[in-house]
Amino acid sequence: MRTHPDRGCGADEGRAGTSARYVLCWVLAGFWVVVSVVSWVPAVPTPSTTLDALGLFALLGFVVVHASLAVGWRGFAVYVATSYIVALAFEATSIAVGFPFGYYVHHTEGPRLFDVPVVVPLGYVVYGWLAWSLAGLITRAGSQAGSRAHRVVTPVVAAFILAGWDFGYDAIGSTVRDLYTYRDPSGFMGVPLSNFLGWLLTGWAVFQLFALVADRFTPPTAAGAVAATARREYRLWPCAIWALIPVQYLTDFASAPDTTVERGGHTFAVADVYEASATAAILTMLVTAVIAGSHAWPQPGADEPAEKASQQPP
Repeated sequence: MRTHPDRGCGADEGRAGTSARYVLCWVLAGFWVVVSVVSWVPAVPTPSTTLDALGLFALLGFVVVHASLAVGWRGFAVYVATSYIVALAFEATSIAVGFPFGYYVHHTEGPRLFDVPVVVPLGYVVYGWLAWSLAGLITRAGSQAGSRAHRVVTPVVAAFILAGWDFGYDAIGSTVRDLYTYRDPSGFMGVPLSNFLGWLLTGWAVFQLFALVADRFTPPTAAGAVAATARREYRLWPCAIWALIPVQYLTDFASAPDTTVERGGHTFAVADVYEASATAAILTMLVTAVIAGSHAWPQPGADEPAEKASQQPP
């Protein structure tokens, strides 16, 4: 049931809930930043696995709250189901027949579905939402939200943004961290071109399917809901997170040991892997974050109703 500003206490409760989620976004994003900064300091004795788990928990929580403000709880549930199922399907088929990522095996421990660790598709859920948010900022200047062009262009842009995250991450994941192994290591630090093309296809499939139904889950236009998503901070959070991720690769490169790893007959210096990942992330993720961030400010005409609502008390 939709809530309206003139329906007394029901509207007030809706606004209070929205305000609480908005504050929670700040808390979770801030916690993620703190954990990330701590992980950048080599002298900190906390195990990296613990920091990774805390960071992932904070980022997952942020995505849940951030997405619920944009598309509501039902819309977010549809997004999670779509991204998880599509990612699991493509991961499973690639392990079985080599399409679309190429042949590889996962080494992550824990329960599995079709030989895919159940936590792996969550990466598509979390980083996929951030990519979707950035793509929405970039494309909103060129096409009206909800238009046919917007529903076609935004998924393509989001797919490239998501693949840009993987471009920097997979070189580390398949070598230094030994999270997975490709049958035929090649290309970029042992990661074959087929892997990145697979990410483009998988990301596009997720985003295109979600784009077809996303407009059905637009939250009620109560002042509190509109105010939260209209604020610059709400739009800039994904940009800031996307821009900070490459810093991790830079700090890893700065403190990299003078050792090597071998995959499929290829030997890679650990420092070279981190340097390559940092370079890739800077030229993809950081650039994307800056471009998307430049579109986070209100646009004349299009954002006027939302801006007026954001000026009302939550």
